[in-house]
Amino acid sequence: MILERLTLENFGLFRGPHTIELAPPSADRPIVLVGGLNGSGKTTLLDALQLVLFGKQANCSNRGTLSYSEFLARSIHRSTDPRGGAALKLSFRLFTDGVERIYRLHRHFRLSGAEVAETVEVFRDDQFDPMLTERWQEQVEELIPSRLADLFFFDGDRIEGLADVGSSAALLQRAVQSLLGLDLVDRLAIDLSVLEKKKKLNRASESDRVKVEEAGVEIADLERHAEELLARAAEFDREMENYRRRLDELDARYHESGGSLYERRKDLESQQRTIGADVTVTEDLLRDLCAGATPLLLIRGLLNDLERQDDVEQRAEEAQSVAKLLLQRDHDLYHQLSRIRAPQQVVDEVERFLTNDRAERIVKTASPAYLKLSSAARRELRILVARSLEEHRAEGSALCARYDDLKTSLDEIERTLETIPEPEALVQLIEARAKARASLKVAIDNHATAQAEYNRVRQEIEAKRHKQTALIERLVESDFASEDGGRVVQHAMLSRQTLEKFRVAVVNRHSERLGSLILEGFRKLHRKASLIASVRVNPNSFRVEFVHADGSVVLPERLSAGERQLLACSMLWALARASGRPLPVVIDTPLGRLDGRHRGNLVKHYYPLASHQVILLSTDKEIDADLYDELRPSIGRAYHLRYDDATKSSVIEQGYLW
Repeated sequence: MILERLTLENFGLFRGPHTIELAPPSADRPIVLVGGLNGSGKTTLLDALQLVLFGKQANCSNRGTLSYSEFLARSIHRSTDPRGGAALKLSFRLFTDGVERIYRLHRHFRLSGAEVAETVEVFRDDQFDPMLTERWQEQVEELIPSRLADLFFFDGDRIEGLADVGSSAALLQRAVQSLLGLDLVDRLAIDLSVLEKKKKLNRASESDRVKVEEAGVEIADLERHAEELLARAAEFDREMENYRRRLDELDARYHESGGSLYERRKDLESQQRTIGADVTVTEDLLRDLCAGATPLLLIRGLLNDLERQDDVEQRAEEAQSVAKLLLQRDHDLYHQLSRIRAPQQVVDEVERFLTNDRAERIVKTASPAYLKLSSAARRELRILVARSLEEHRAEGSALCARYDDLKTSLDEIERTLETIPEPEALVQLIEARAKARASLKVAIDNHATAQAEYNRVRQEIEAKRHKQTALIERLVESDFASEDGGRVVQHAMLSRQTLEKFRVAVVNRHSERLGSLILEGFRKLHRKASLIASVRVNPNSFRVEFVHADGSVVLPERLSAGERQLLACSMLWALARASGRPLPVVIDTPLGRLDGRHRGNLVKHYYPLASHQVILLSTDKEIDADLYDELRPSIGRAYHLRYDDATKSSVIEQGYLW
């Protein structure tokens, strides 16, 4: 089946006629990407597709607890005369008996008095088909059974529900039962049970039959009560979903308006005070450091020159001391030469040598002395240059770096505080969020109460049925195997037993195949899935179990939130493949419930392969520029839904959001 074209006229957010081409241009580009901001009509498109196909059986997201007639009335564009009504038109291609045919489905509804009048027309190969029109509800059940529609038309909430460990088993059980048509098996078993009771009651006396019938009336009353409770639970469940969506929308608006910053205001102000105090302390430490020798770092070169000059003067001073000692030694030598009456020539030669030697030494050490440092001053200079200034430099550098970091943090906090809205700007959103939370809690409590009461009534029904069956068995203890009624009862009992065995066998067989399909999909979506040897679907509890190569079992609750989301997508993928029906897949908010780390895997490995036609209804935050580039090779068509305030209508434009 290929969806060709959808036209919405005065439906939901779309005023006047709006047509969108849905057929992929080629098999290797199966994706039709429809982008739009929240409130631009993406969910309206999904509802329109389901409504035009299934009518009363459509699982429209905006219907809630409304009756079908009320839902249709509210779906007419508010700026349109409801007496003119709204219309939905869908054309699709379908192979029938090996021949491709074109079908066009027209669904029109308008307000007629206090009621809503609806008409449906079906055309095949451009010819009106009255038989197909009259039997369309049956025909669409053969084409796309409404019980399987959730496998092909779903939104992010469906993924979230399957990712929730608490509800995934129940959702998977309902999906498998719908997929296998087990609801028909259960209905047949109930009908056989009713037949058994009727035949057995024919053997009972009038008074005994009255007792059994009274018990049957009680059971019927309880059944009706149970159905009412189940319907109420379903209503509360829809209310919960509506309130959750409302709360999600309010949370998004709240955070976009700076609500998350507003909640952090006290913490930010506390950080501002703490960091401000640290800045003050650091400034005081820097001042104390600058009050010492630290400023001398500015003349470090001059201090080095001073140290070198002092070294020169110290050497000159030492040379002068040596020269004095040498002069005294030379006088002693002259005296000794005179005492031993050395030849005058020798004395003259020695005197000339010693005189020249002293002169050379004085010339080599000659240097102007203007520092004339004392020993204590020289020692302080050495300590200052060698150690103290380096310590001051290191301490000063650390304090300056800390000061810069603190100032940067303080500036960022002050800028953030400047962007925080005033409480008056958020008061309406805060009150709306509080009301939505309160309403959600009430709906959750009501749902839990209704579900608990439903479970109690079901237990009471089973108990009364058991008593009724026991009463019937006691009334017909006599052997009636030879009678027609007895044979009917026996065959009915055998048929029920056979149906139960069939049910168990079918579930076991398909749970194994479903596990294989889930594993295949999960391995494509998860980069570490090769560690998993197999996936088991428990045929009794419908819990999914991962079996590692070493034989150890891992339950879904041990997976991360992102891995559970990938598992949910794998389950939907597996169920759709297990259905064996080549149908398009339509996904609203396809990535809204997924974390960013796993989105790329779905874009690369799931959506291009989910079906031969995949319609994605996305926001710019879900499929952004990077993910769009990843998806581009598989995109056959791209559209942008834009709400026009001037016309109070959404419009469909070519090309994605940007």
